Amino acid sequence: MKFSLLLLMAASLQLAQAQDYLISQEHTPVSGVNAYGYKIAPNLSIGTPALAQSDLITWIFPDGQYRQKAVSVNNFSVVAGTDTVQWRPYANAPTGPNDIQTYVARKGGTGNPPPAYAAFSGGLTATAPEPYYFPPGKTWQISRSWDFSPNNETFLIFSYKPQNLPLCNPGTDGVELTFNPAQLELVQNFAFNNEMLTAQPGAGKIDARILNLNNGLNNQHVFLKLKSKTQIREPILIQAIGRVCTQLPDTVMLRYETAGEPHDPNKKTVDIETICPGQPAVQLTYTVRFHNDGNAKVDQVDVTDVLVSDLQAQTFSPGNIPDPSGATTYTWPAPSATSTKTVKFNNLGLPGINQTNPTYNYDQTNYEFSFTVLTKPNVSTAFDNETDIVFYGSIGPLANIKTNIATVLVSDVPDCYVGTSEESGLNGEVTIAPNPCTDHIEIRFDMAESGRLVVDIRDMAGKVLQTIASGDFPAGPQQFTWEAPEAPAGIYLAGVRTGKGGVVRKVLKFR
Repeated sequence: MKFSLLLLMAASLQLAQAQDYLISQEHTPVSGVNAYGYKIAPNLSIGTPALAQSDLITWIFPDGQYRQKAVSVNNFSVVAGTDTVQWRPYANAPTGPNDIQTYVARKGGTGNPPPAYAAFSGGLTATAPEPYYFPPGKTWQISRSWDFSPNNETFLIFSYKPQNLPLCNPGTDGVELTFNPAQLELVQNFAFNNEMLTAQPGAGKIDARILNLNNGLNNQHVFLKLKSKTQIREPILIQAIGRVCTQLPDTVMLRYETAGEPHDPNKKTVDIETICPGQPAVQLTYTVRFHNDGNAKVDQVDVTDVLVSDLQAQTFSPGNIPDPSGATTYTWPAPSATSTKTVKFNNLGLPGINQTNPTYNYDQTNYEFSFTVLTKPNVSTAFDNETDIVFYGSIGPLANIKTNIATVLVSDVPDCYVGTSEESGLNGEVTIAPNPCTDHIEIRFDMAESGRLVVDIRDMAGKVLQTIASGDFPAGPQQFTWEAPEAPAGIYLAGVRTGKGGVVRKVLKFR
């Protein structure tokens, strides 16, 4: 079945239901180019709450174009323009369902981002639709409409530049998305230029293959609505293989972490959430993420952490620090016992979600980095950390943003050393064999990129018994052996930690 028919059926059913939000239309010429203007507002007849600060609106138009905008509120009123959007229809857009779909993801809200629909009567075409940003040298990309969160739905958006695709086999070349059906359910899919999707389940995975890519003039988007079955903090891996020429596949591994709510961009996480009392110092990796919801790129950002007394401030060190602009520089605080640590970013080039010409998506307007720090030995009580973030605009610093509080618990329960990871820095899983074992184990995994690596064995109190590997290692497959014929029978913890996070696996040993 073609996507357009599927979309029409879904929209026809949902248009009959009461809408959480209403969409009004006005026709406005923009600099001599025909464009439609649309505005979204709460449905007061059913008591829909007013739009709130940083609510994220995703608009999907009948020709397959989409926009994302973040709402701004000042003195309890929505700032003009943040609840509206302009759409310049493709001049050669195929005929499809005349429905505009709009989804509002509340920041820190609950439940599925509610949709709204508006009928579109047609009539205008634009000769200059707004351009959509692709990274340099990329002909396709994958992005989200908002975060994955438990039991909620999220669009995974496949975008491509058809005029640049070297299709060796136009009927079979496309992209293949592979994900775990225990984590994600494919609920619905939309396309607008005769692209086709076939889903092939099996062997604990689903391959969603998007075929029949169009080599016309305009950028195209295919939307896969996925329902998350994951729990908070659970990592999600999605592999995308672009088979635009069968002999030259382009593979991307997408790594996401399940968020608490559909739209919660400014946050802080820690790779180990529970440690054992009375143990030596533990290295923690904190990850900080922030979101630009403005209408222009941000070059300067200050990030400040006030480390609590349970952390050794002099061990504060950089972890993974990406360079999205190709020119990013950062100033790291000099080693000292001072608890206040400020990292200054310059030339960050982080685009805003409300930016146009070109437009950017949600994933492209988020930035995250990590740092490591050691706890003090023998920590006995839980401790918290949050982060202050300050963006600098053309007129100077803006109001500061606070992330959530990242808590580390101290517990003597059997699983008191619990590792979690925003991004482990690994491709796939860590395998341990044999497990159970009698005298040795083999630890195998695949590093996504070169960098810092520590592999160790701990007891159930979190005490390091042996460090198997420590240092800089190249990307690719890794294999290490723990020889332990004399170790007592019991349960041990095998830990793999990169600059991006950590993974912990239990090992059962017999004598």
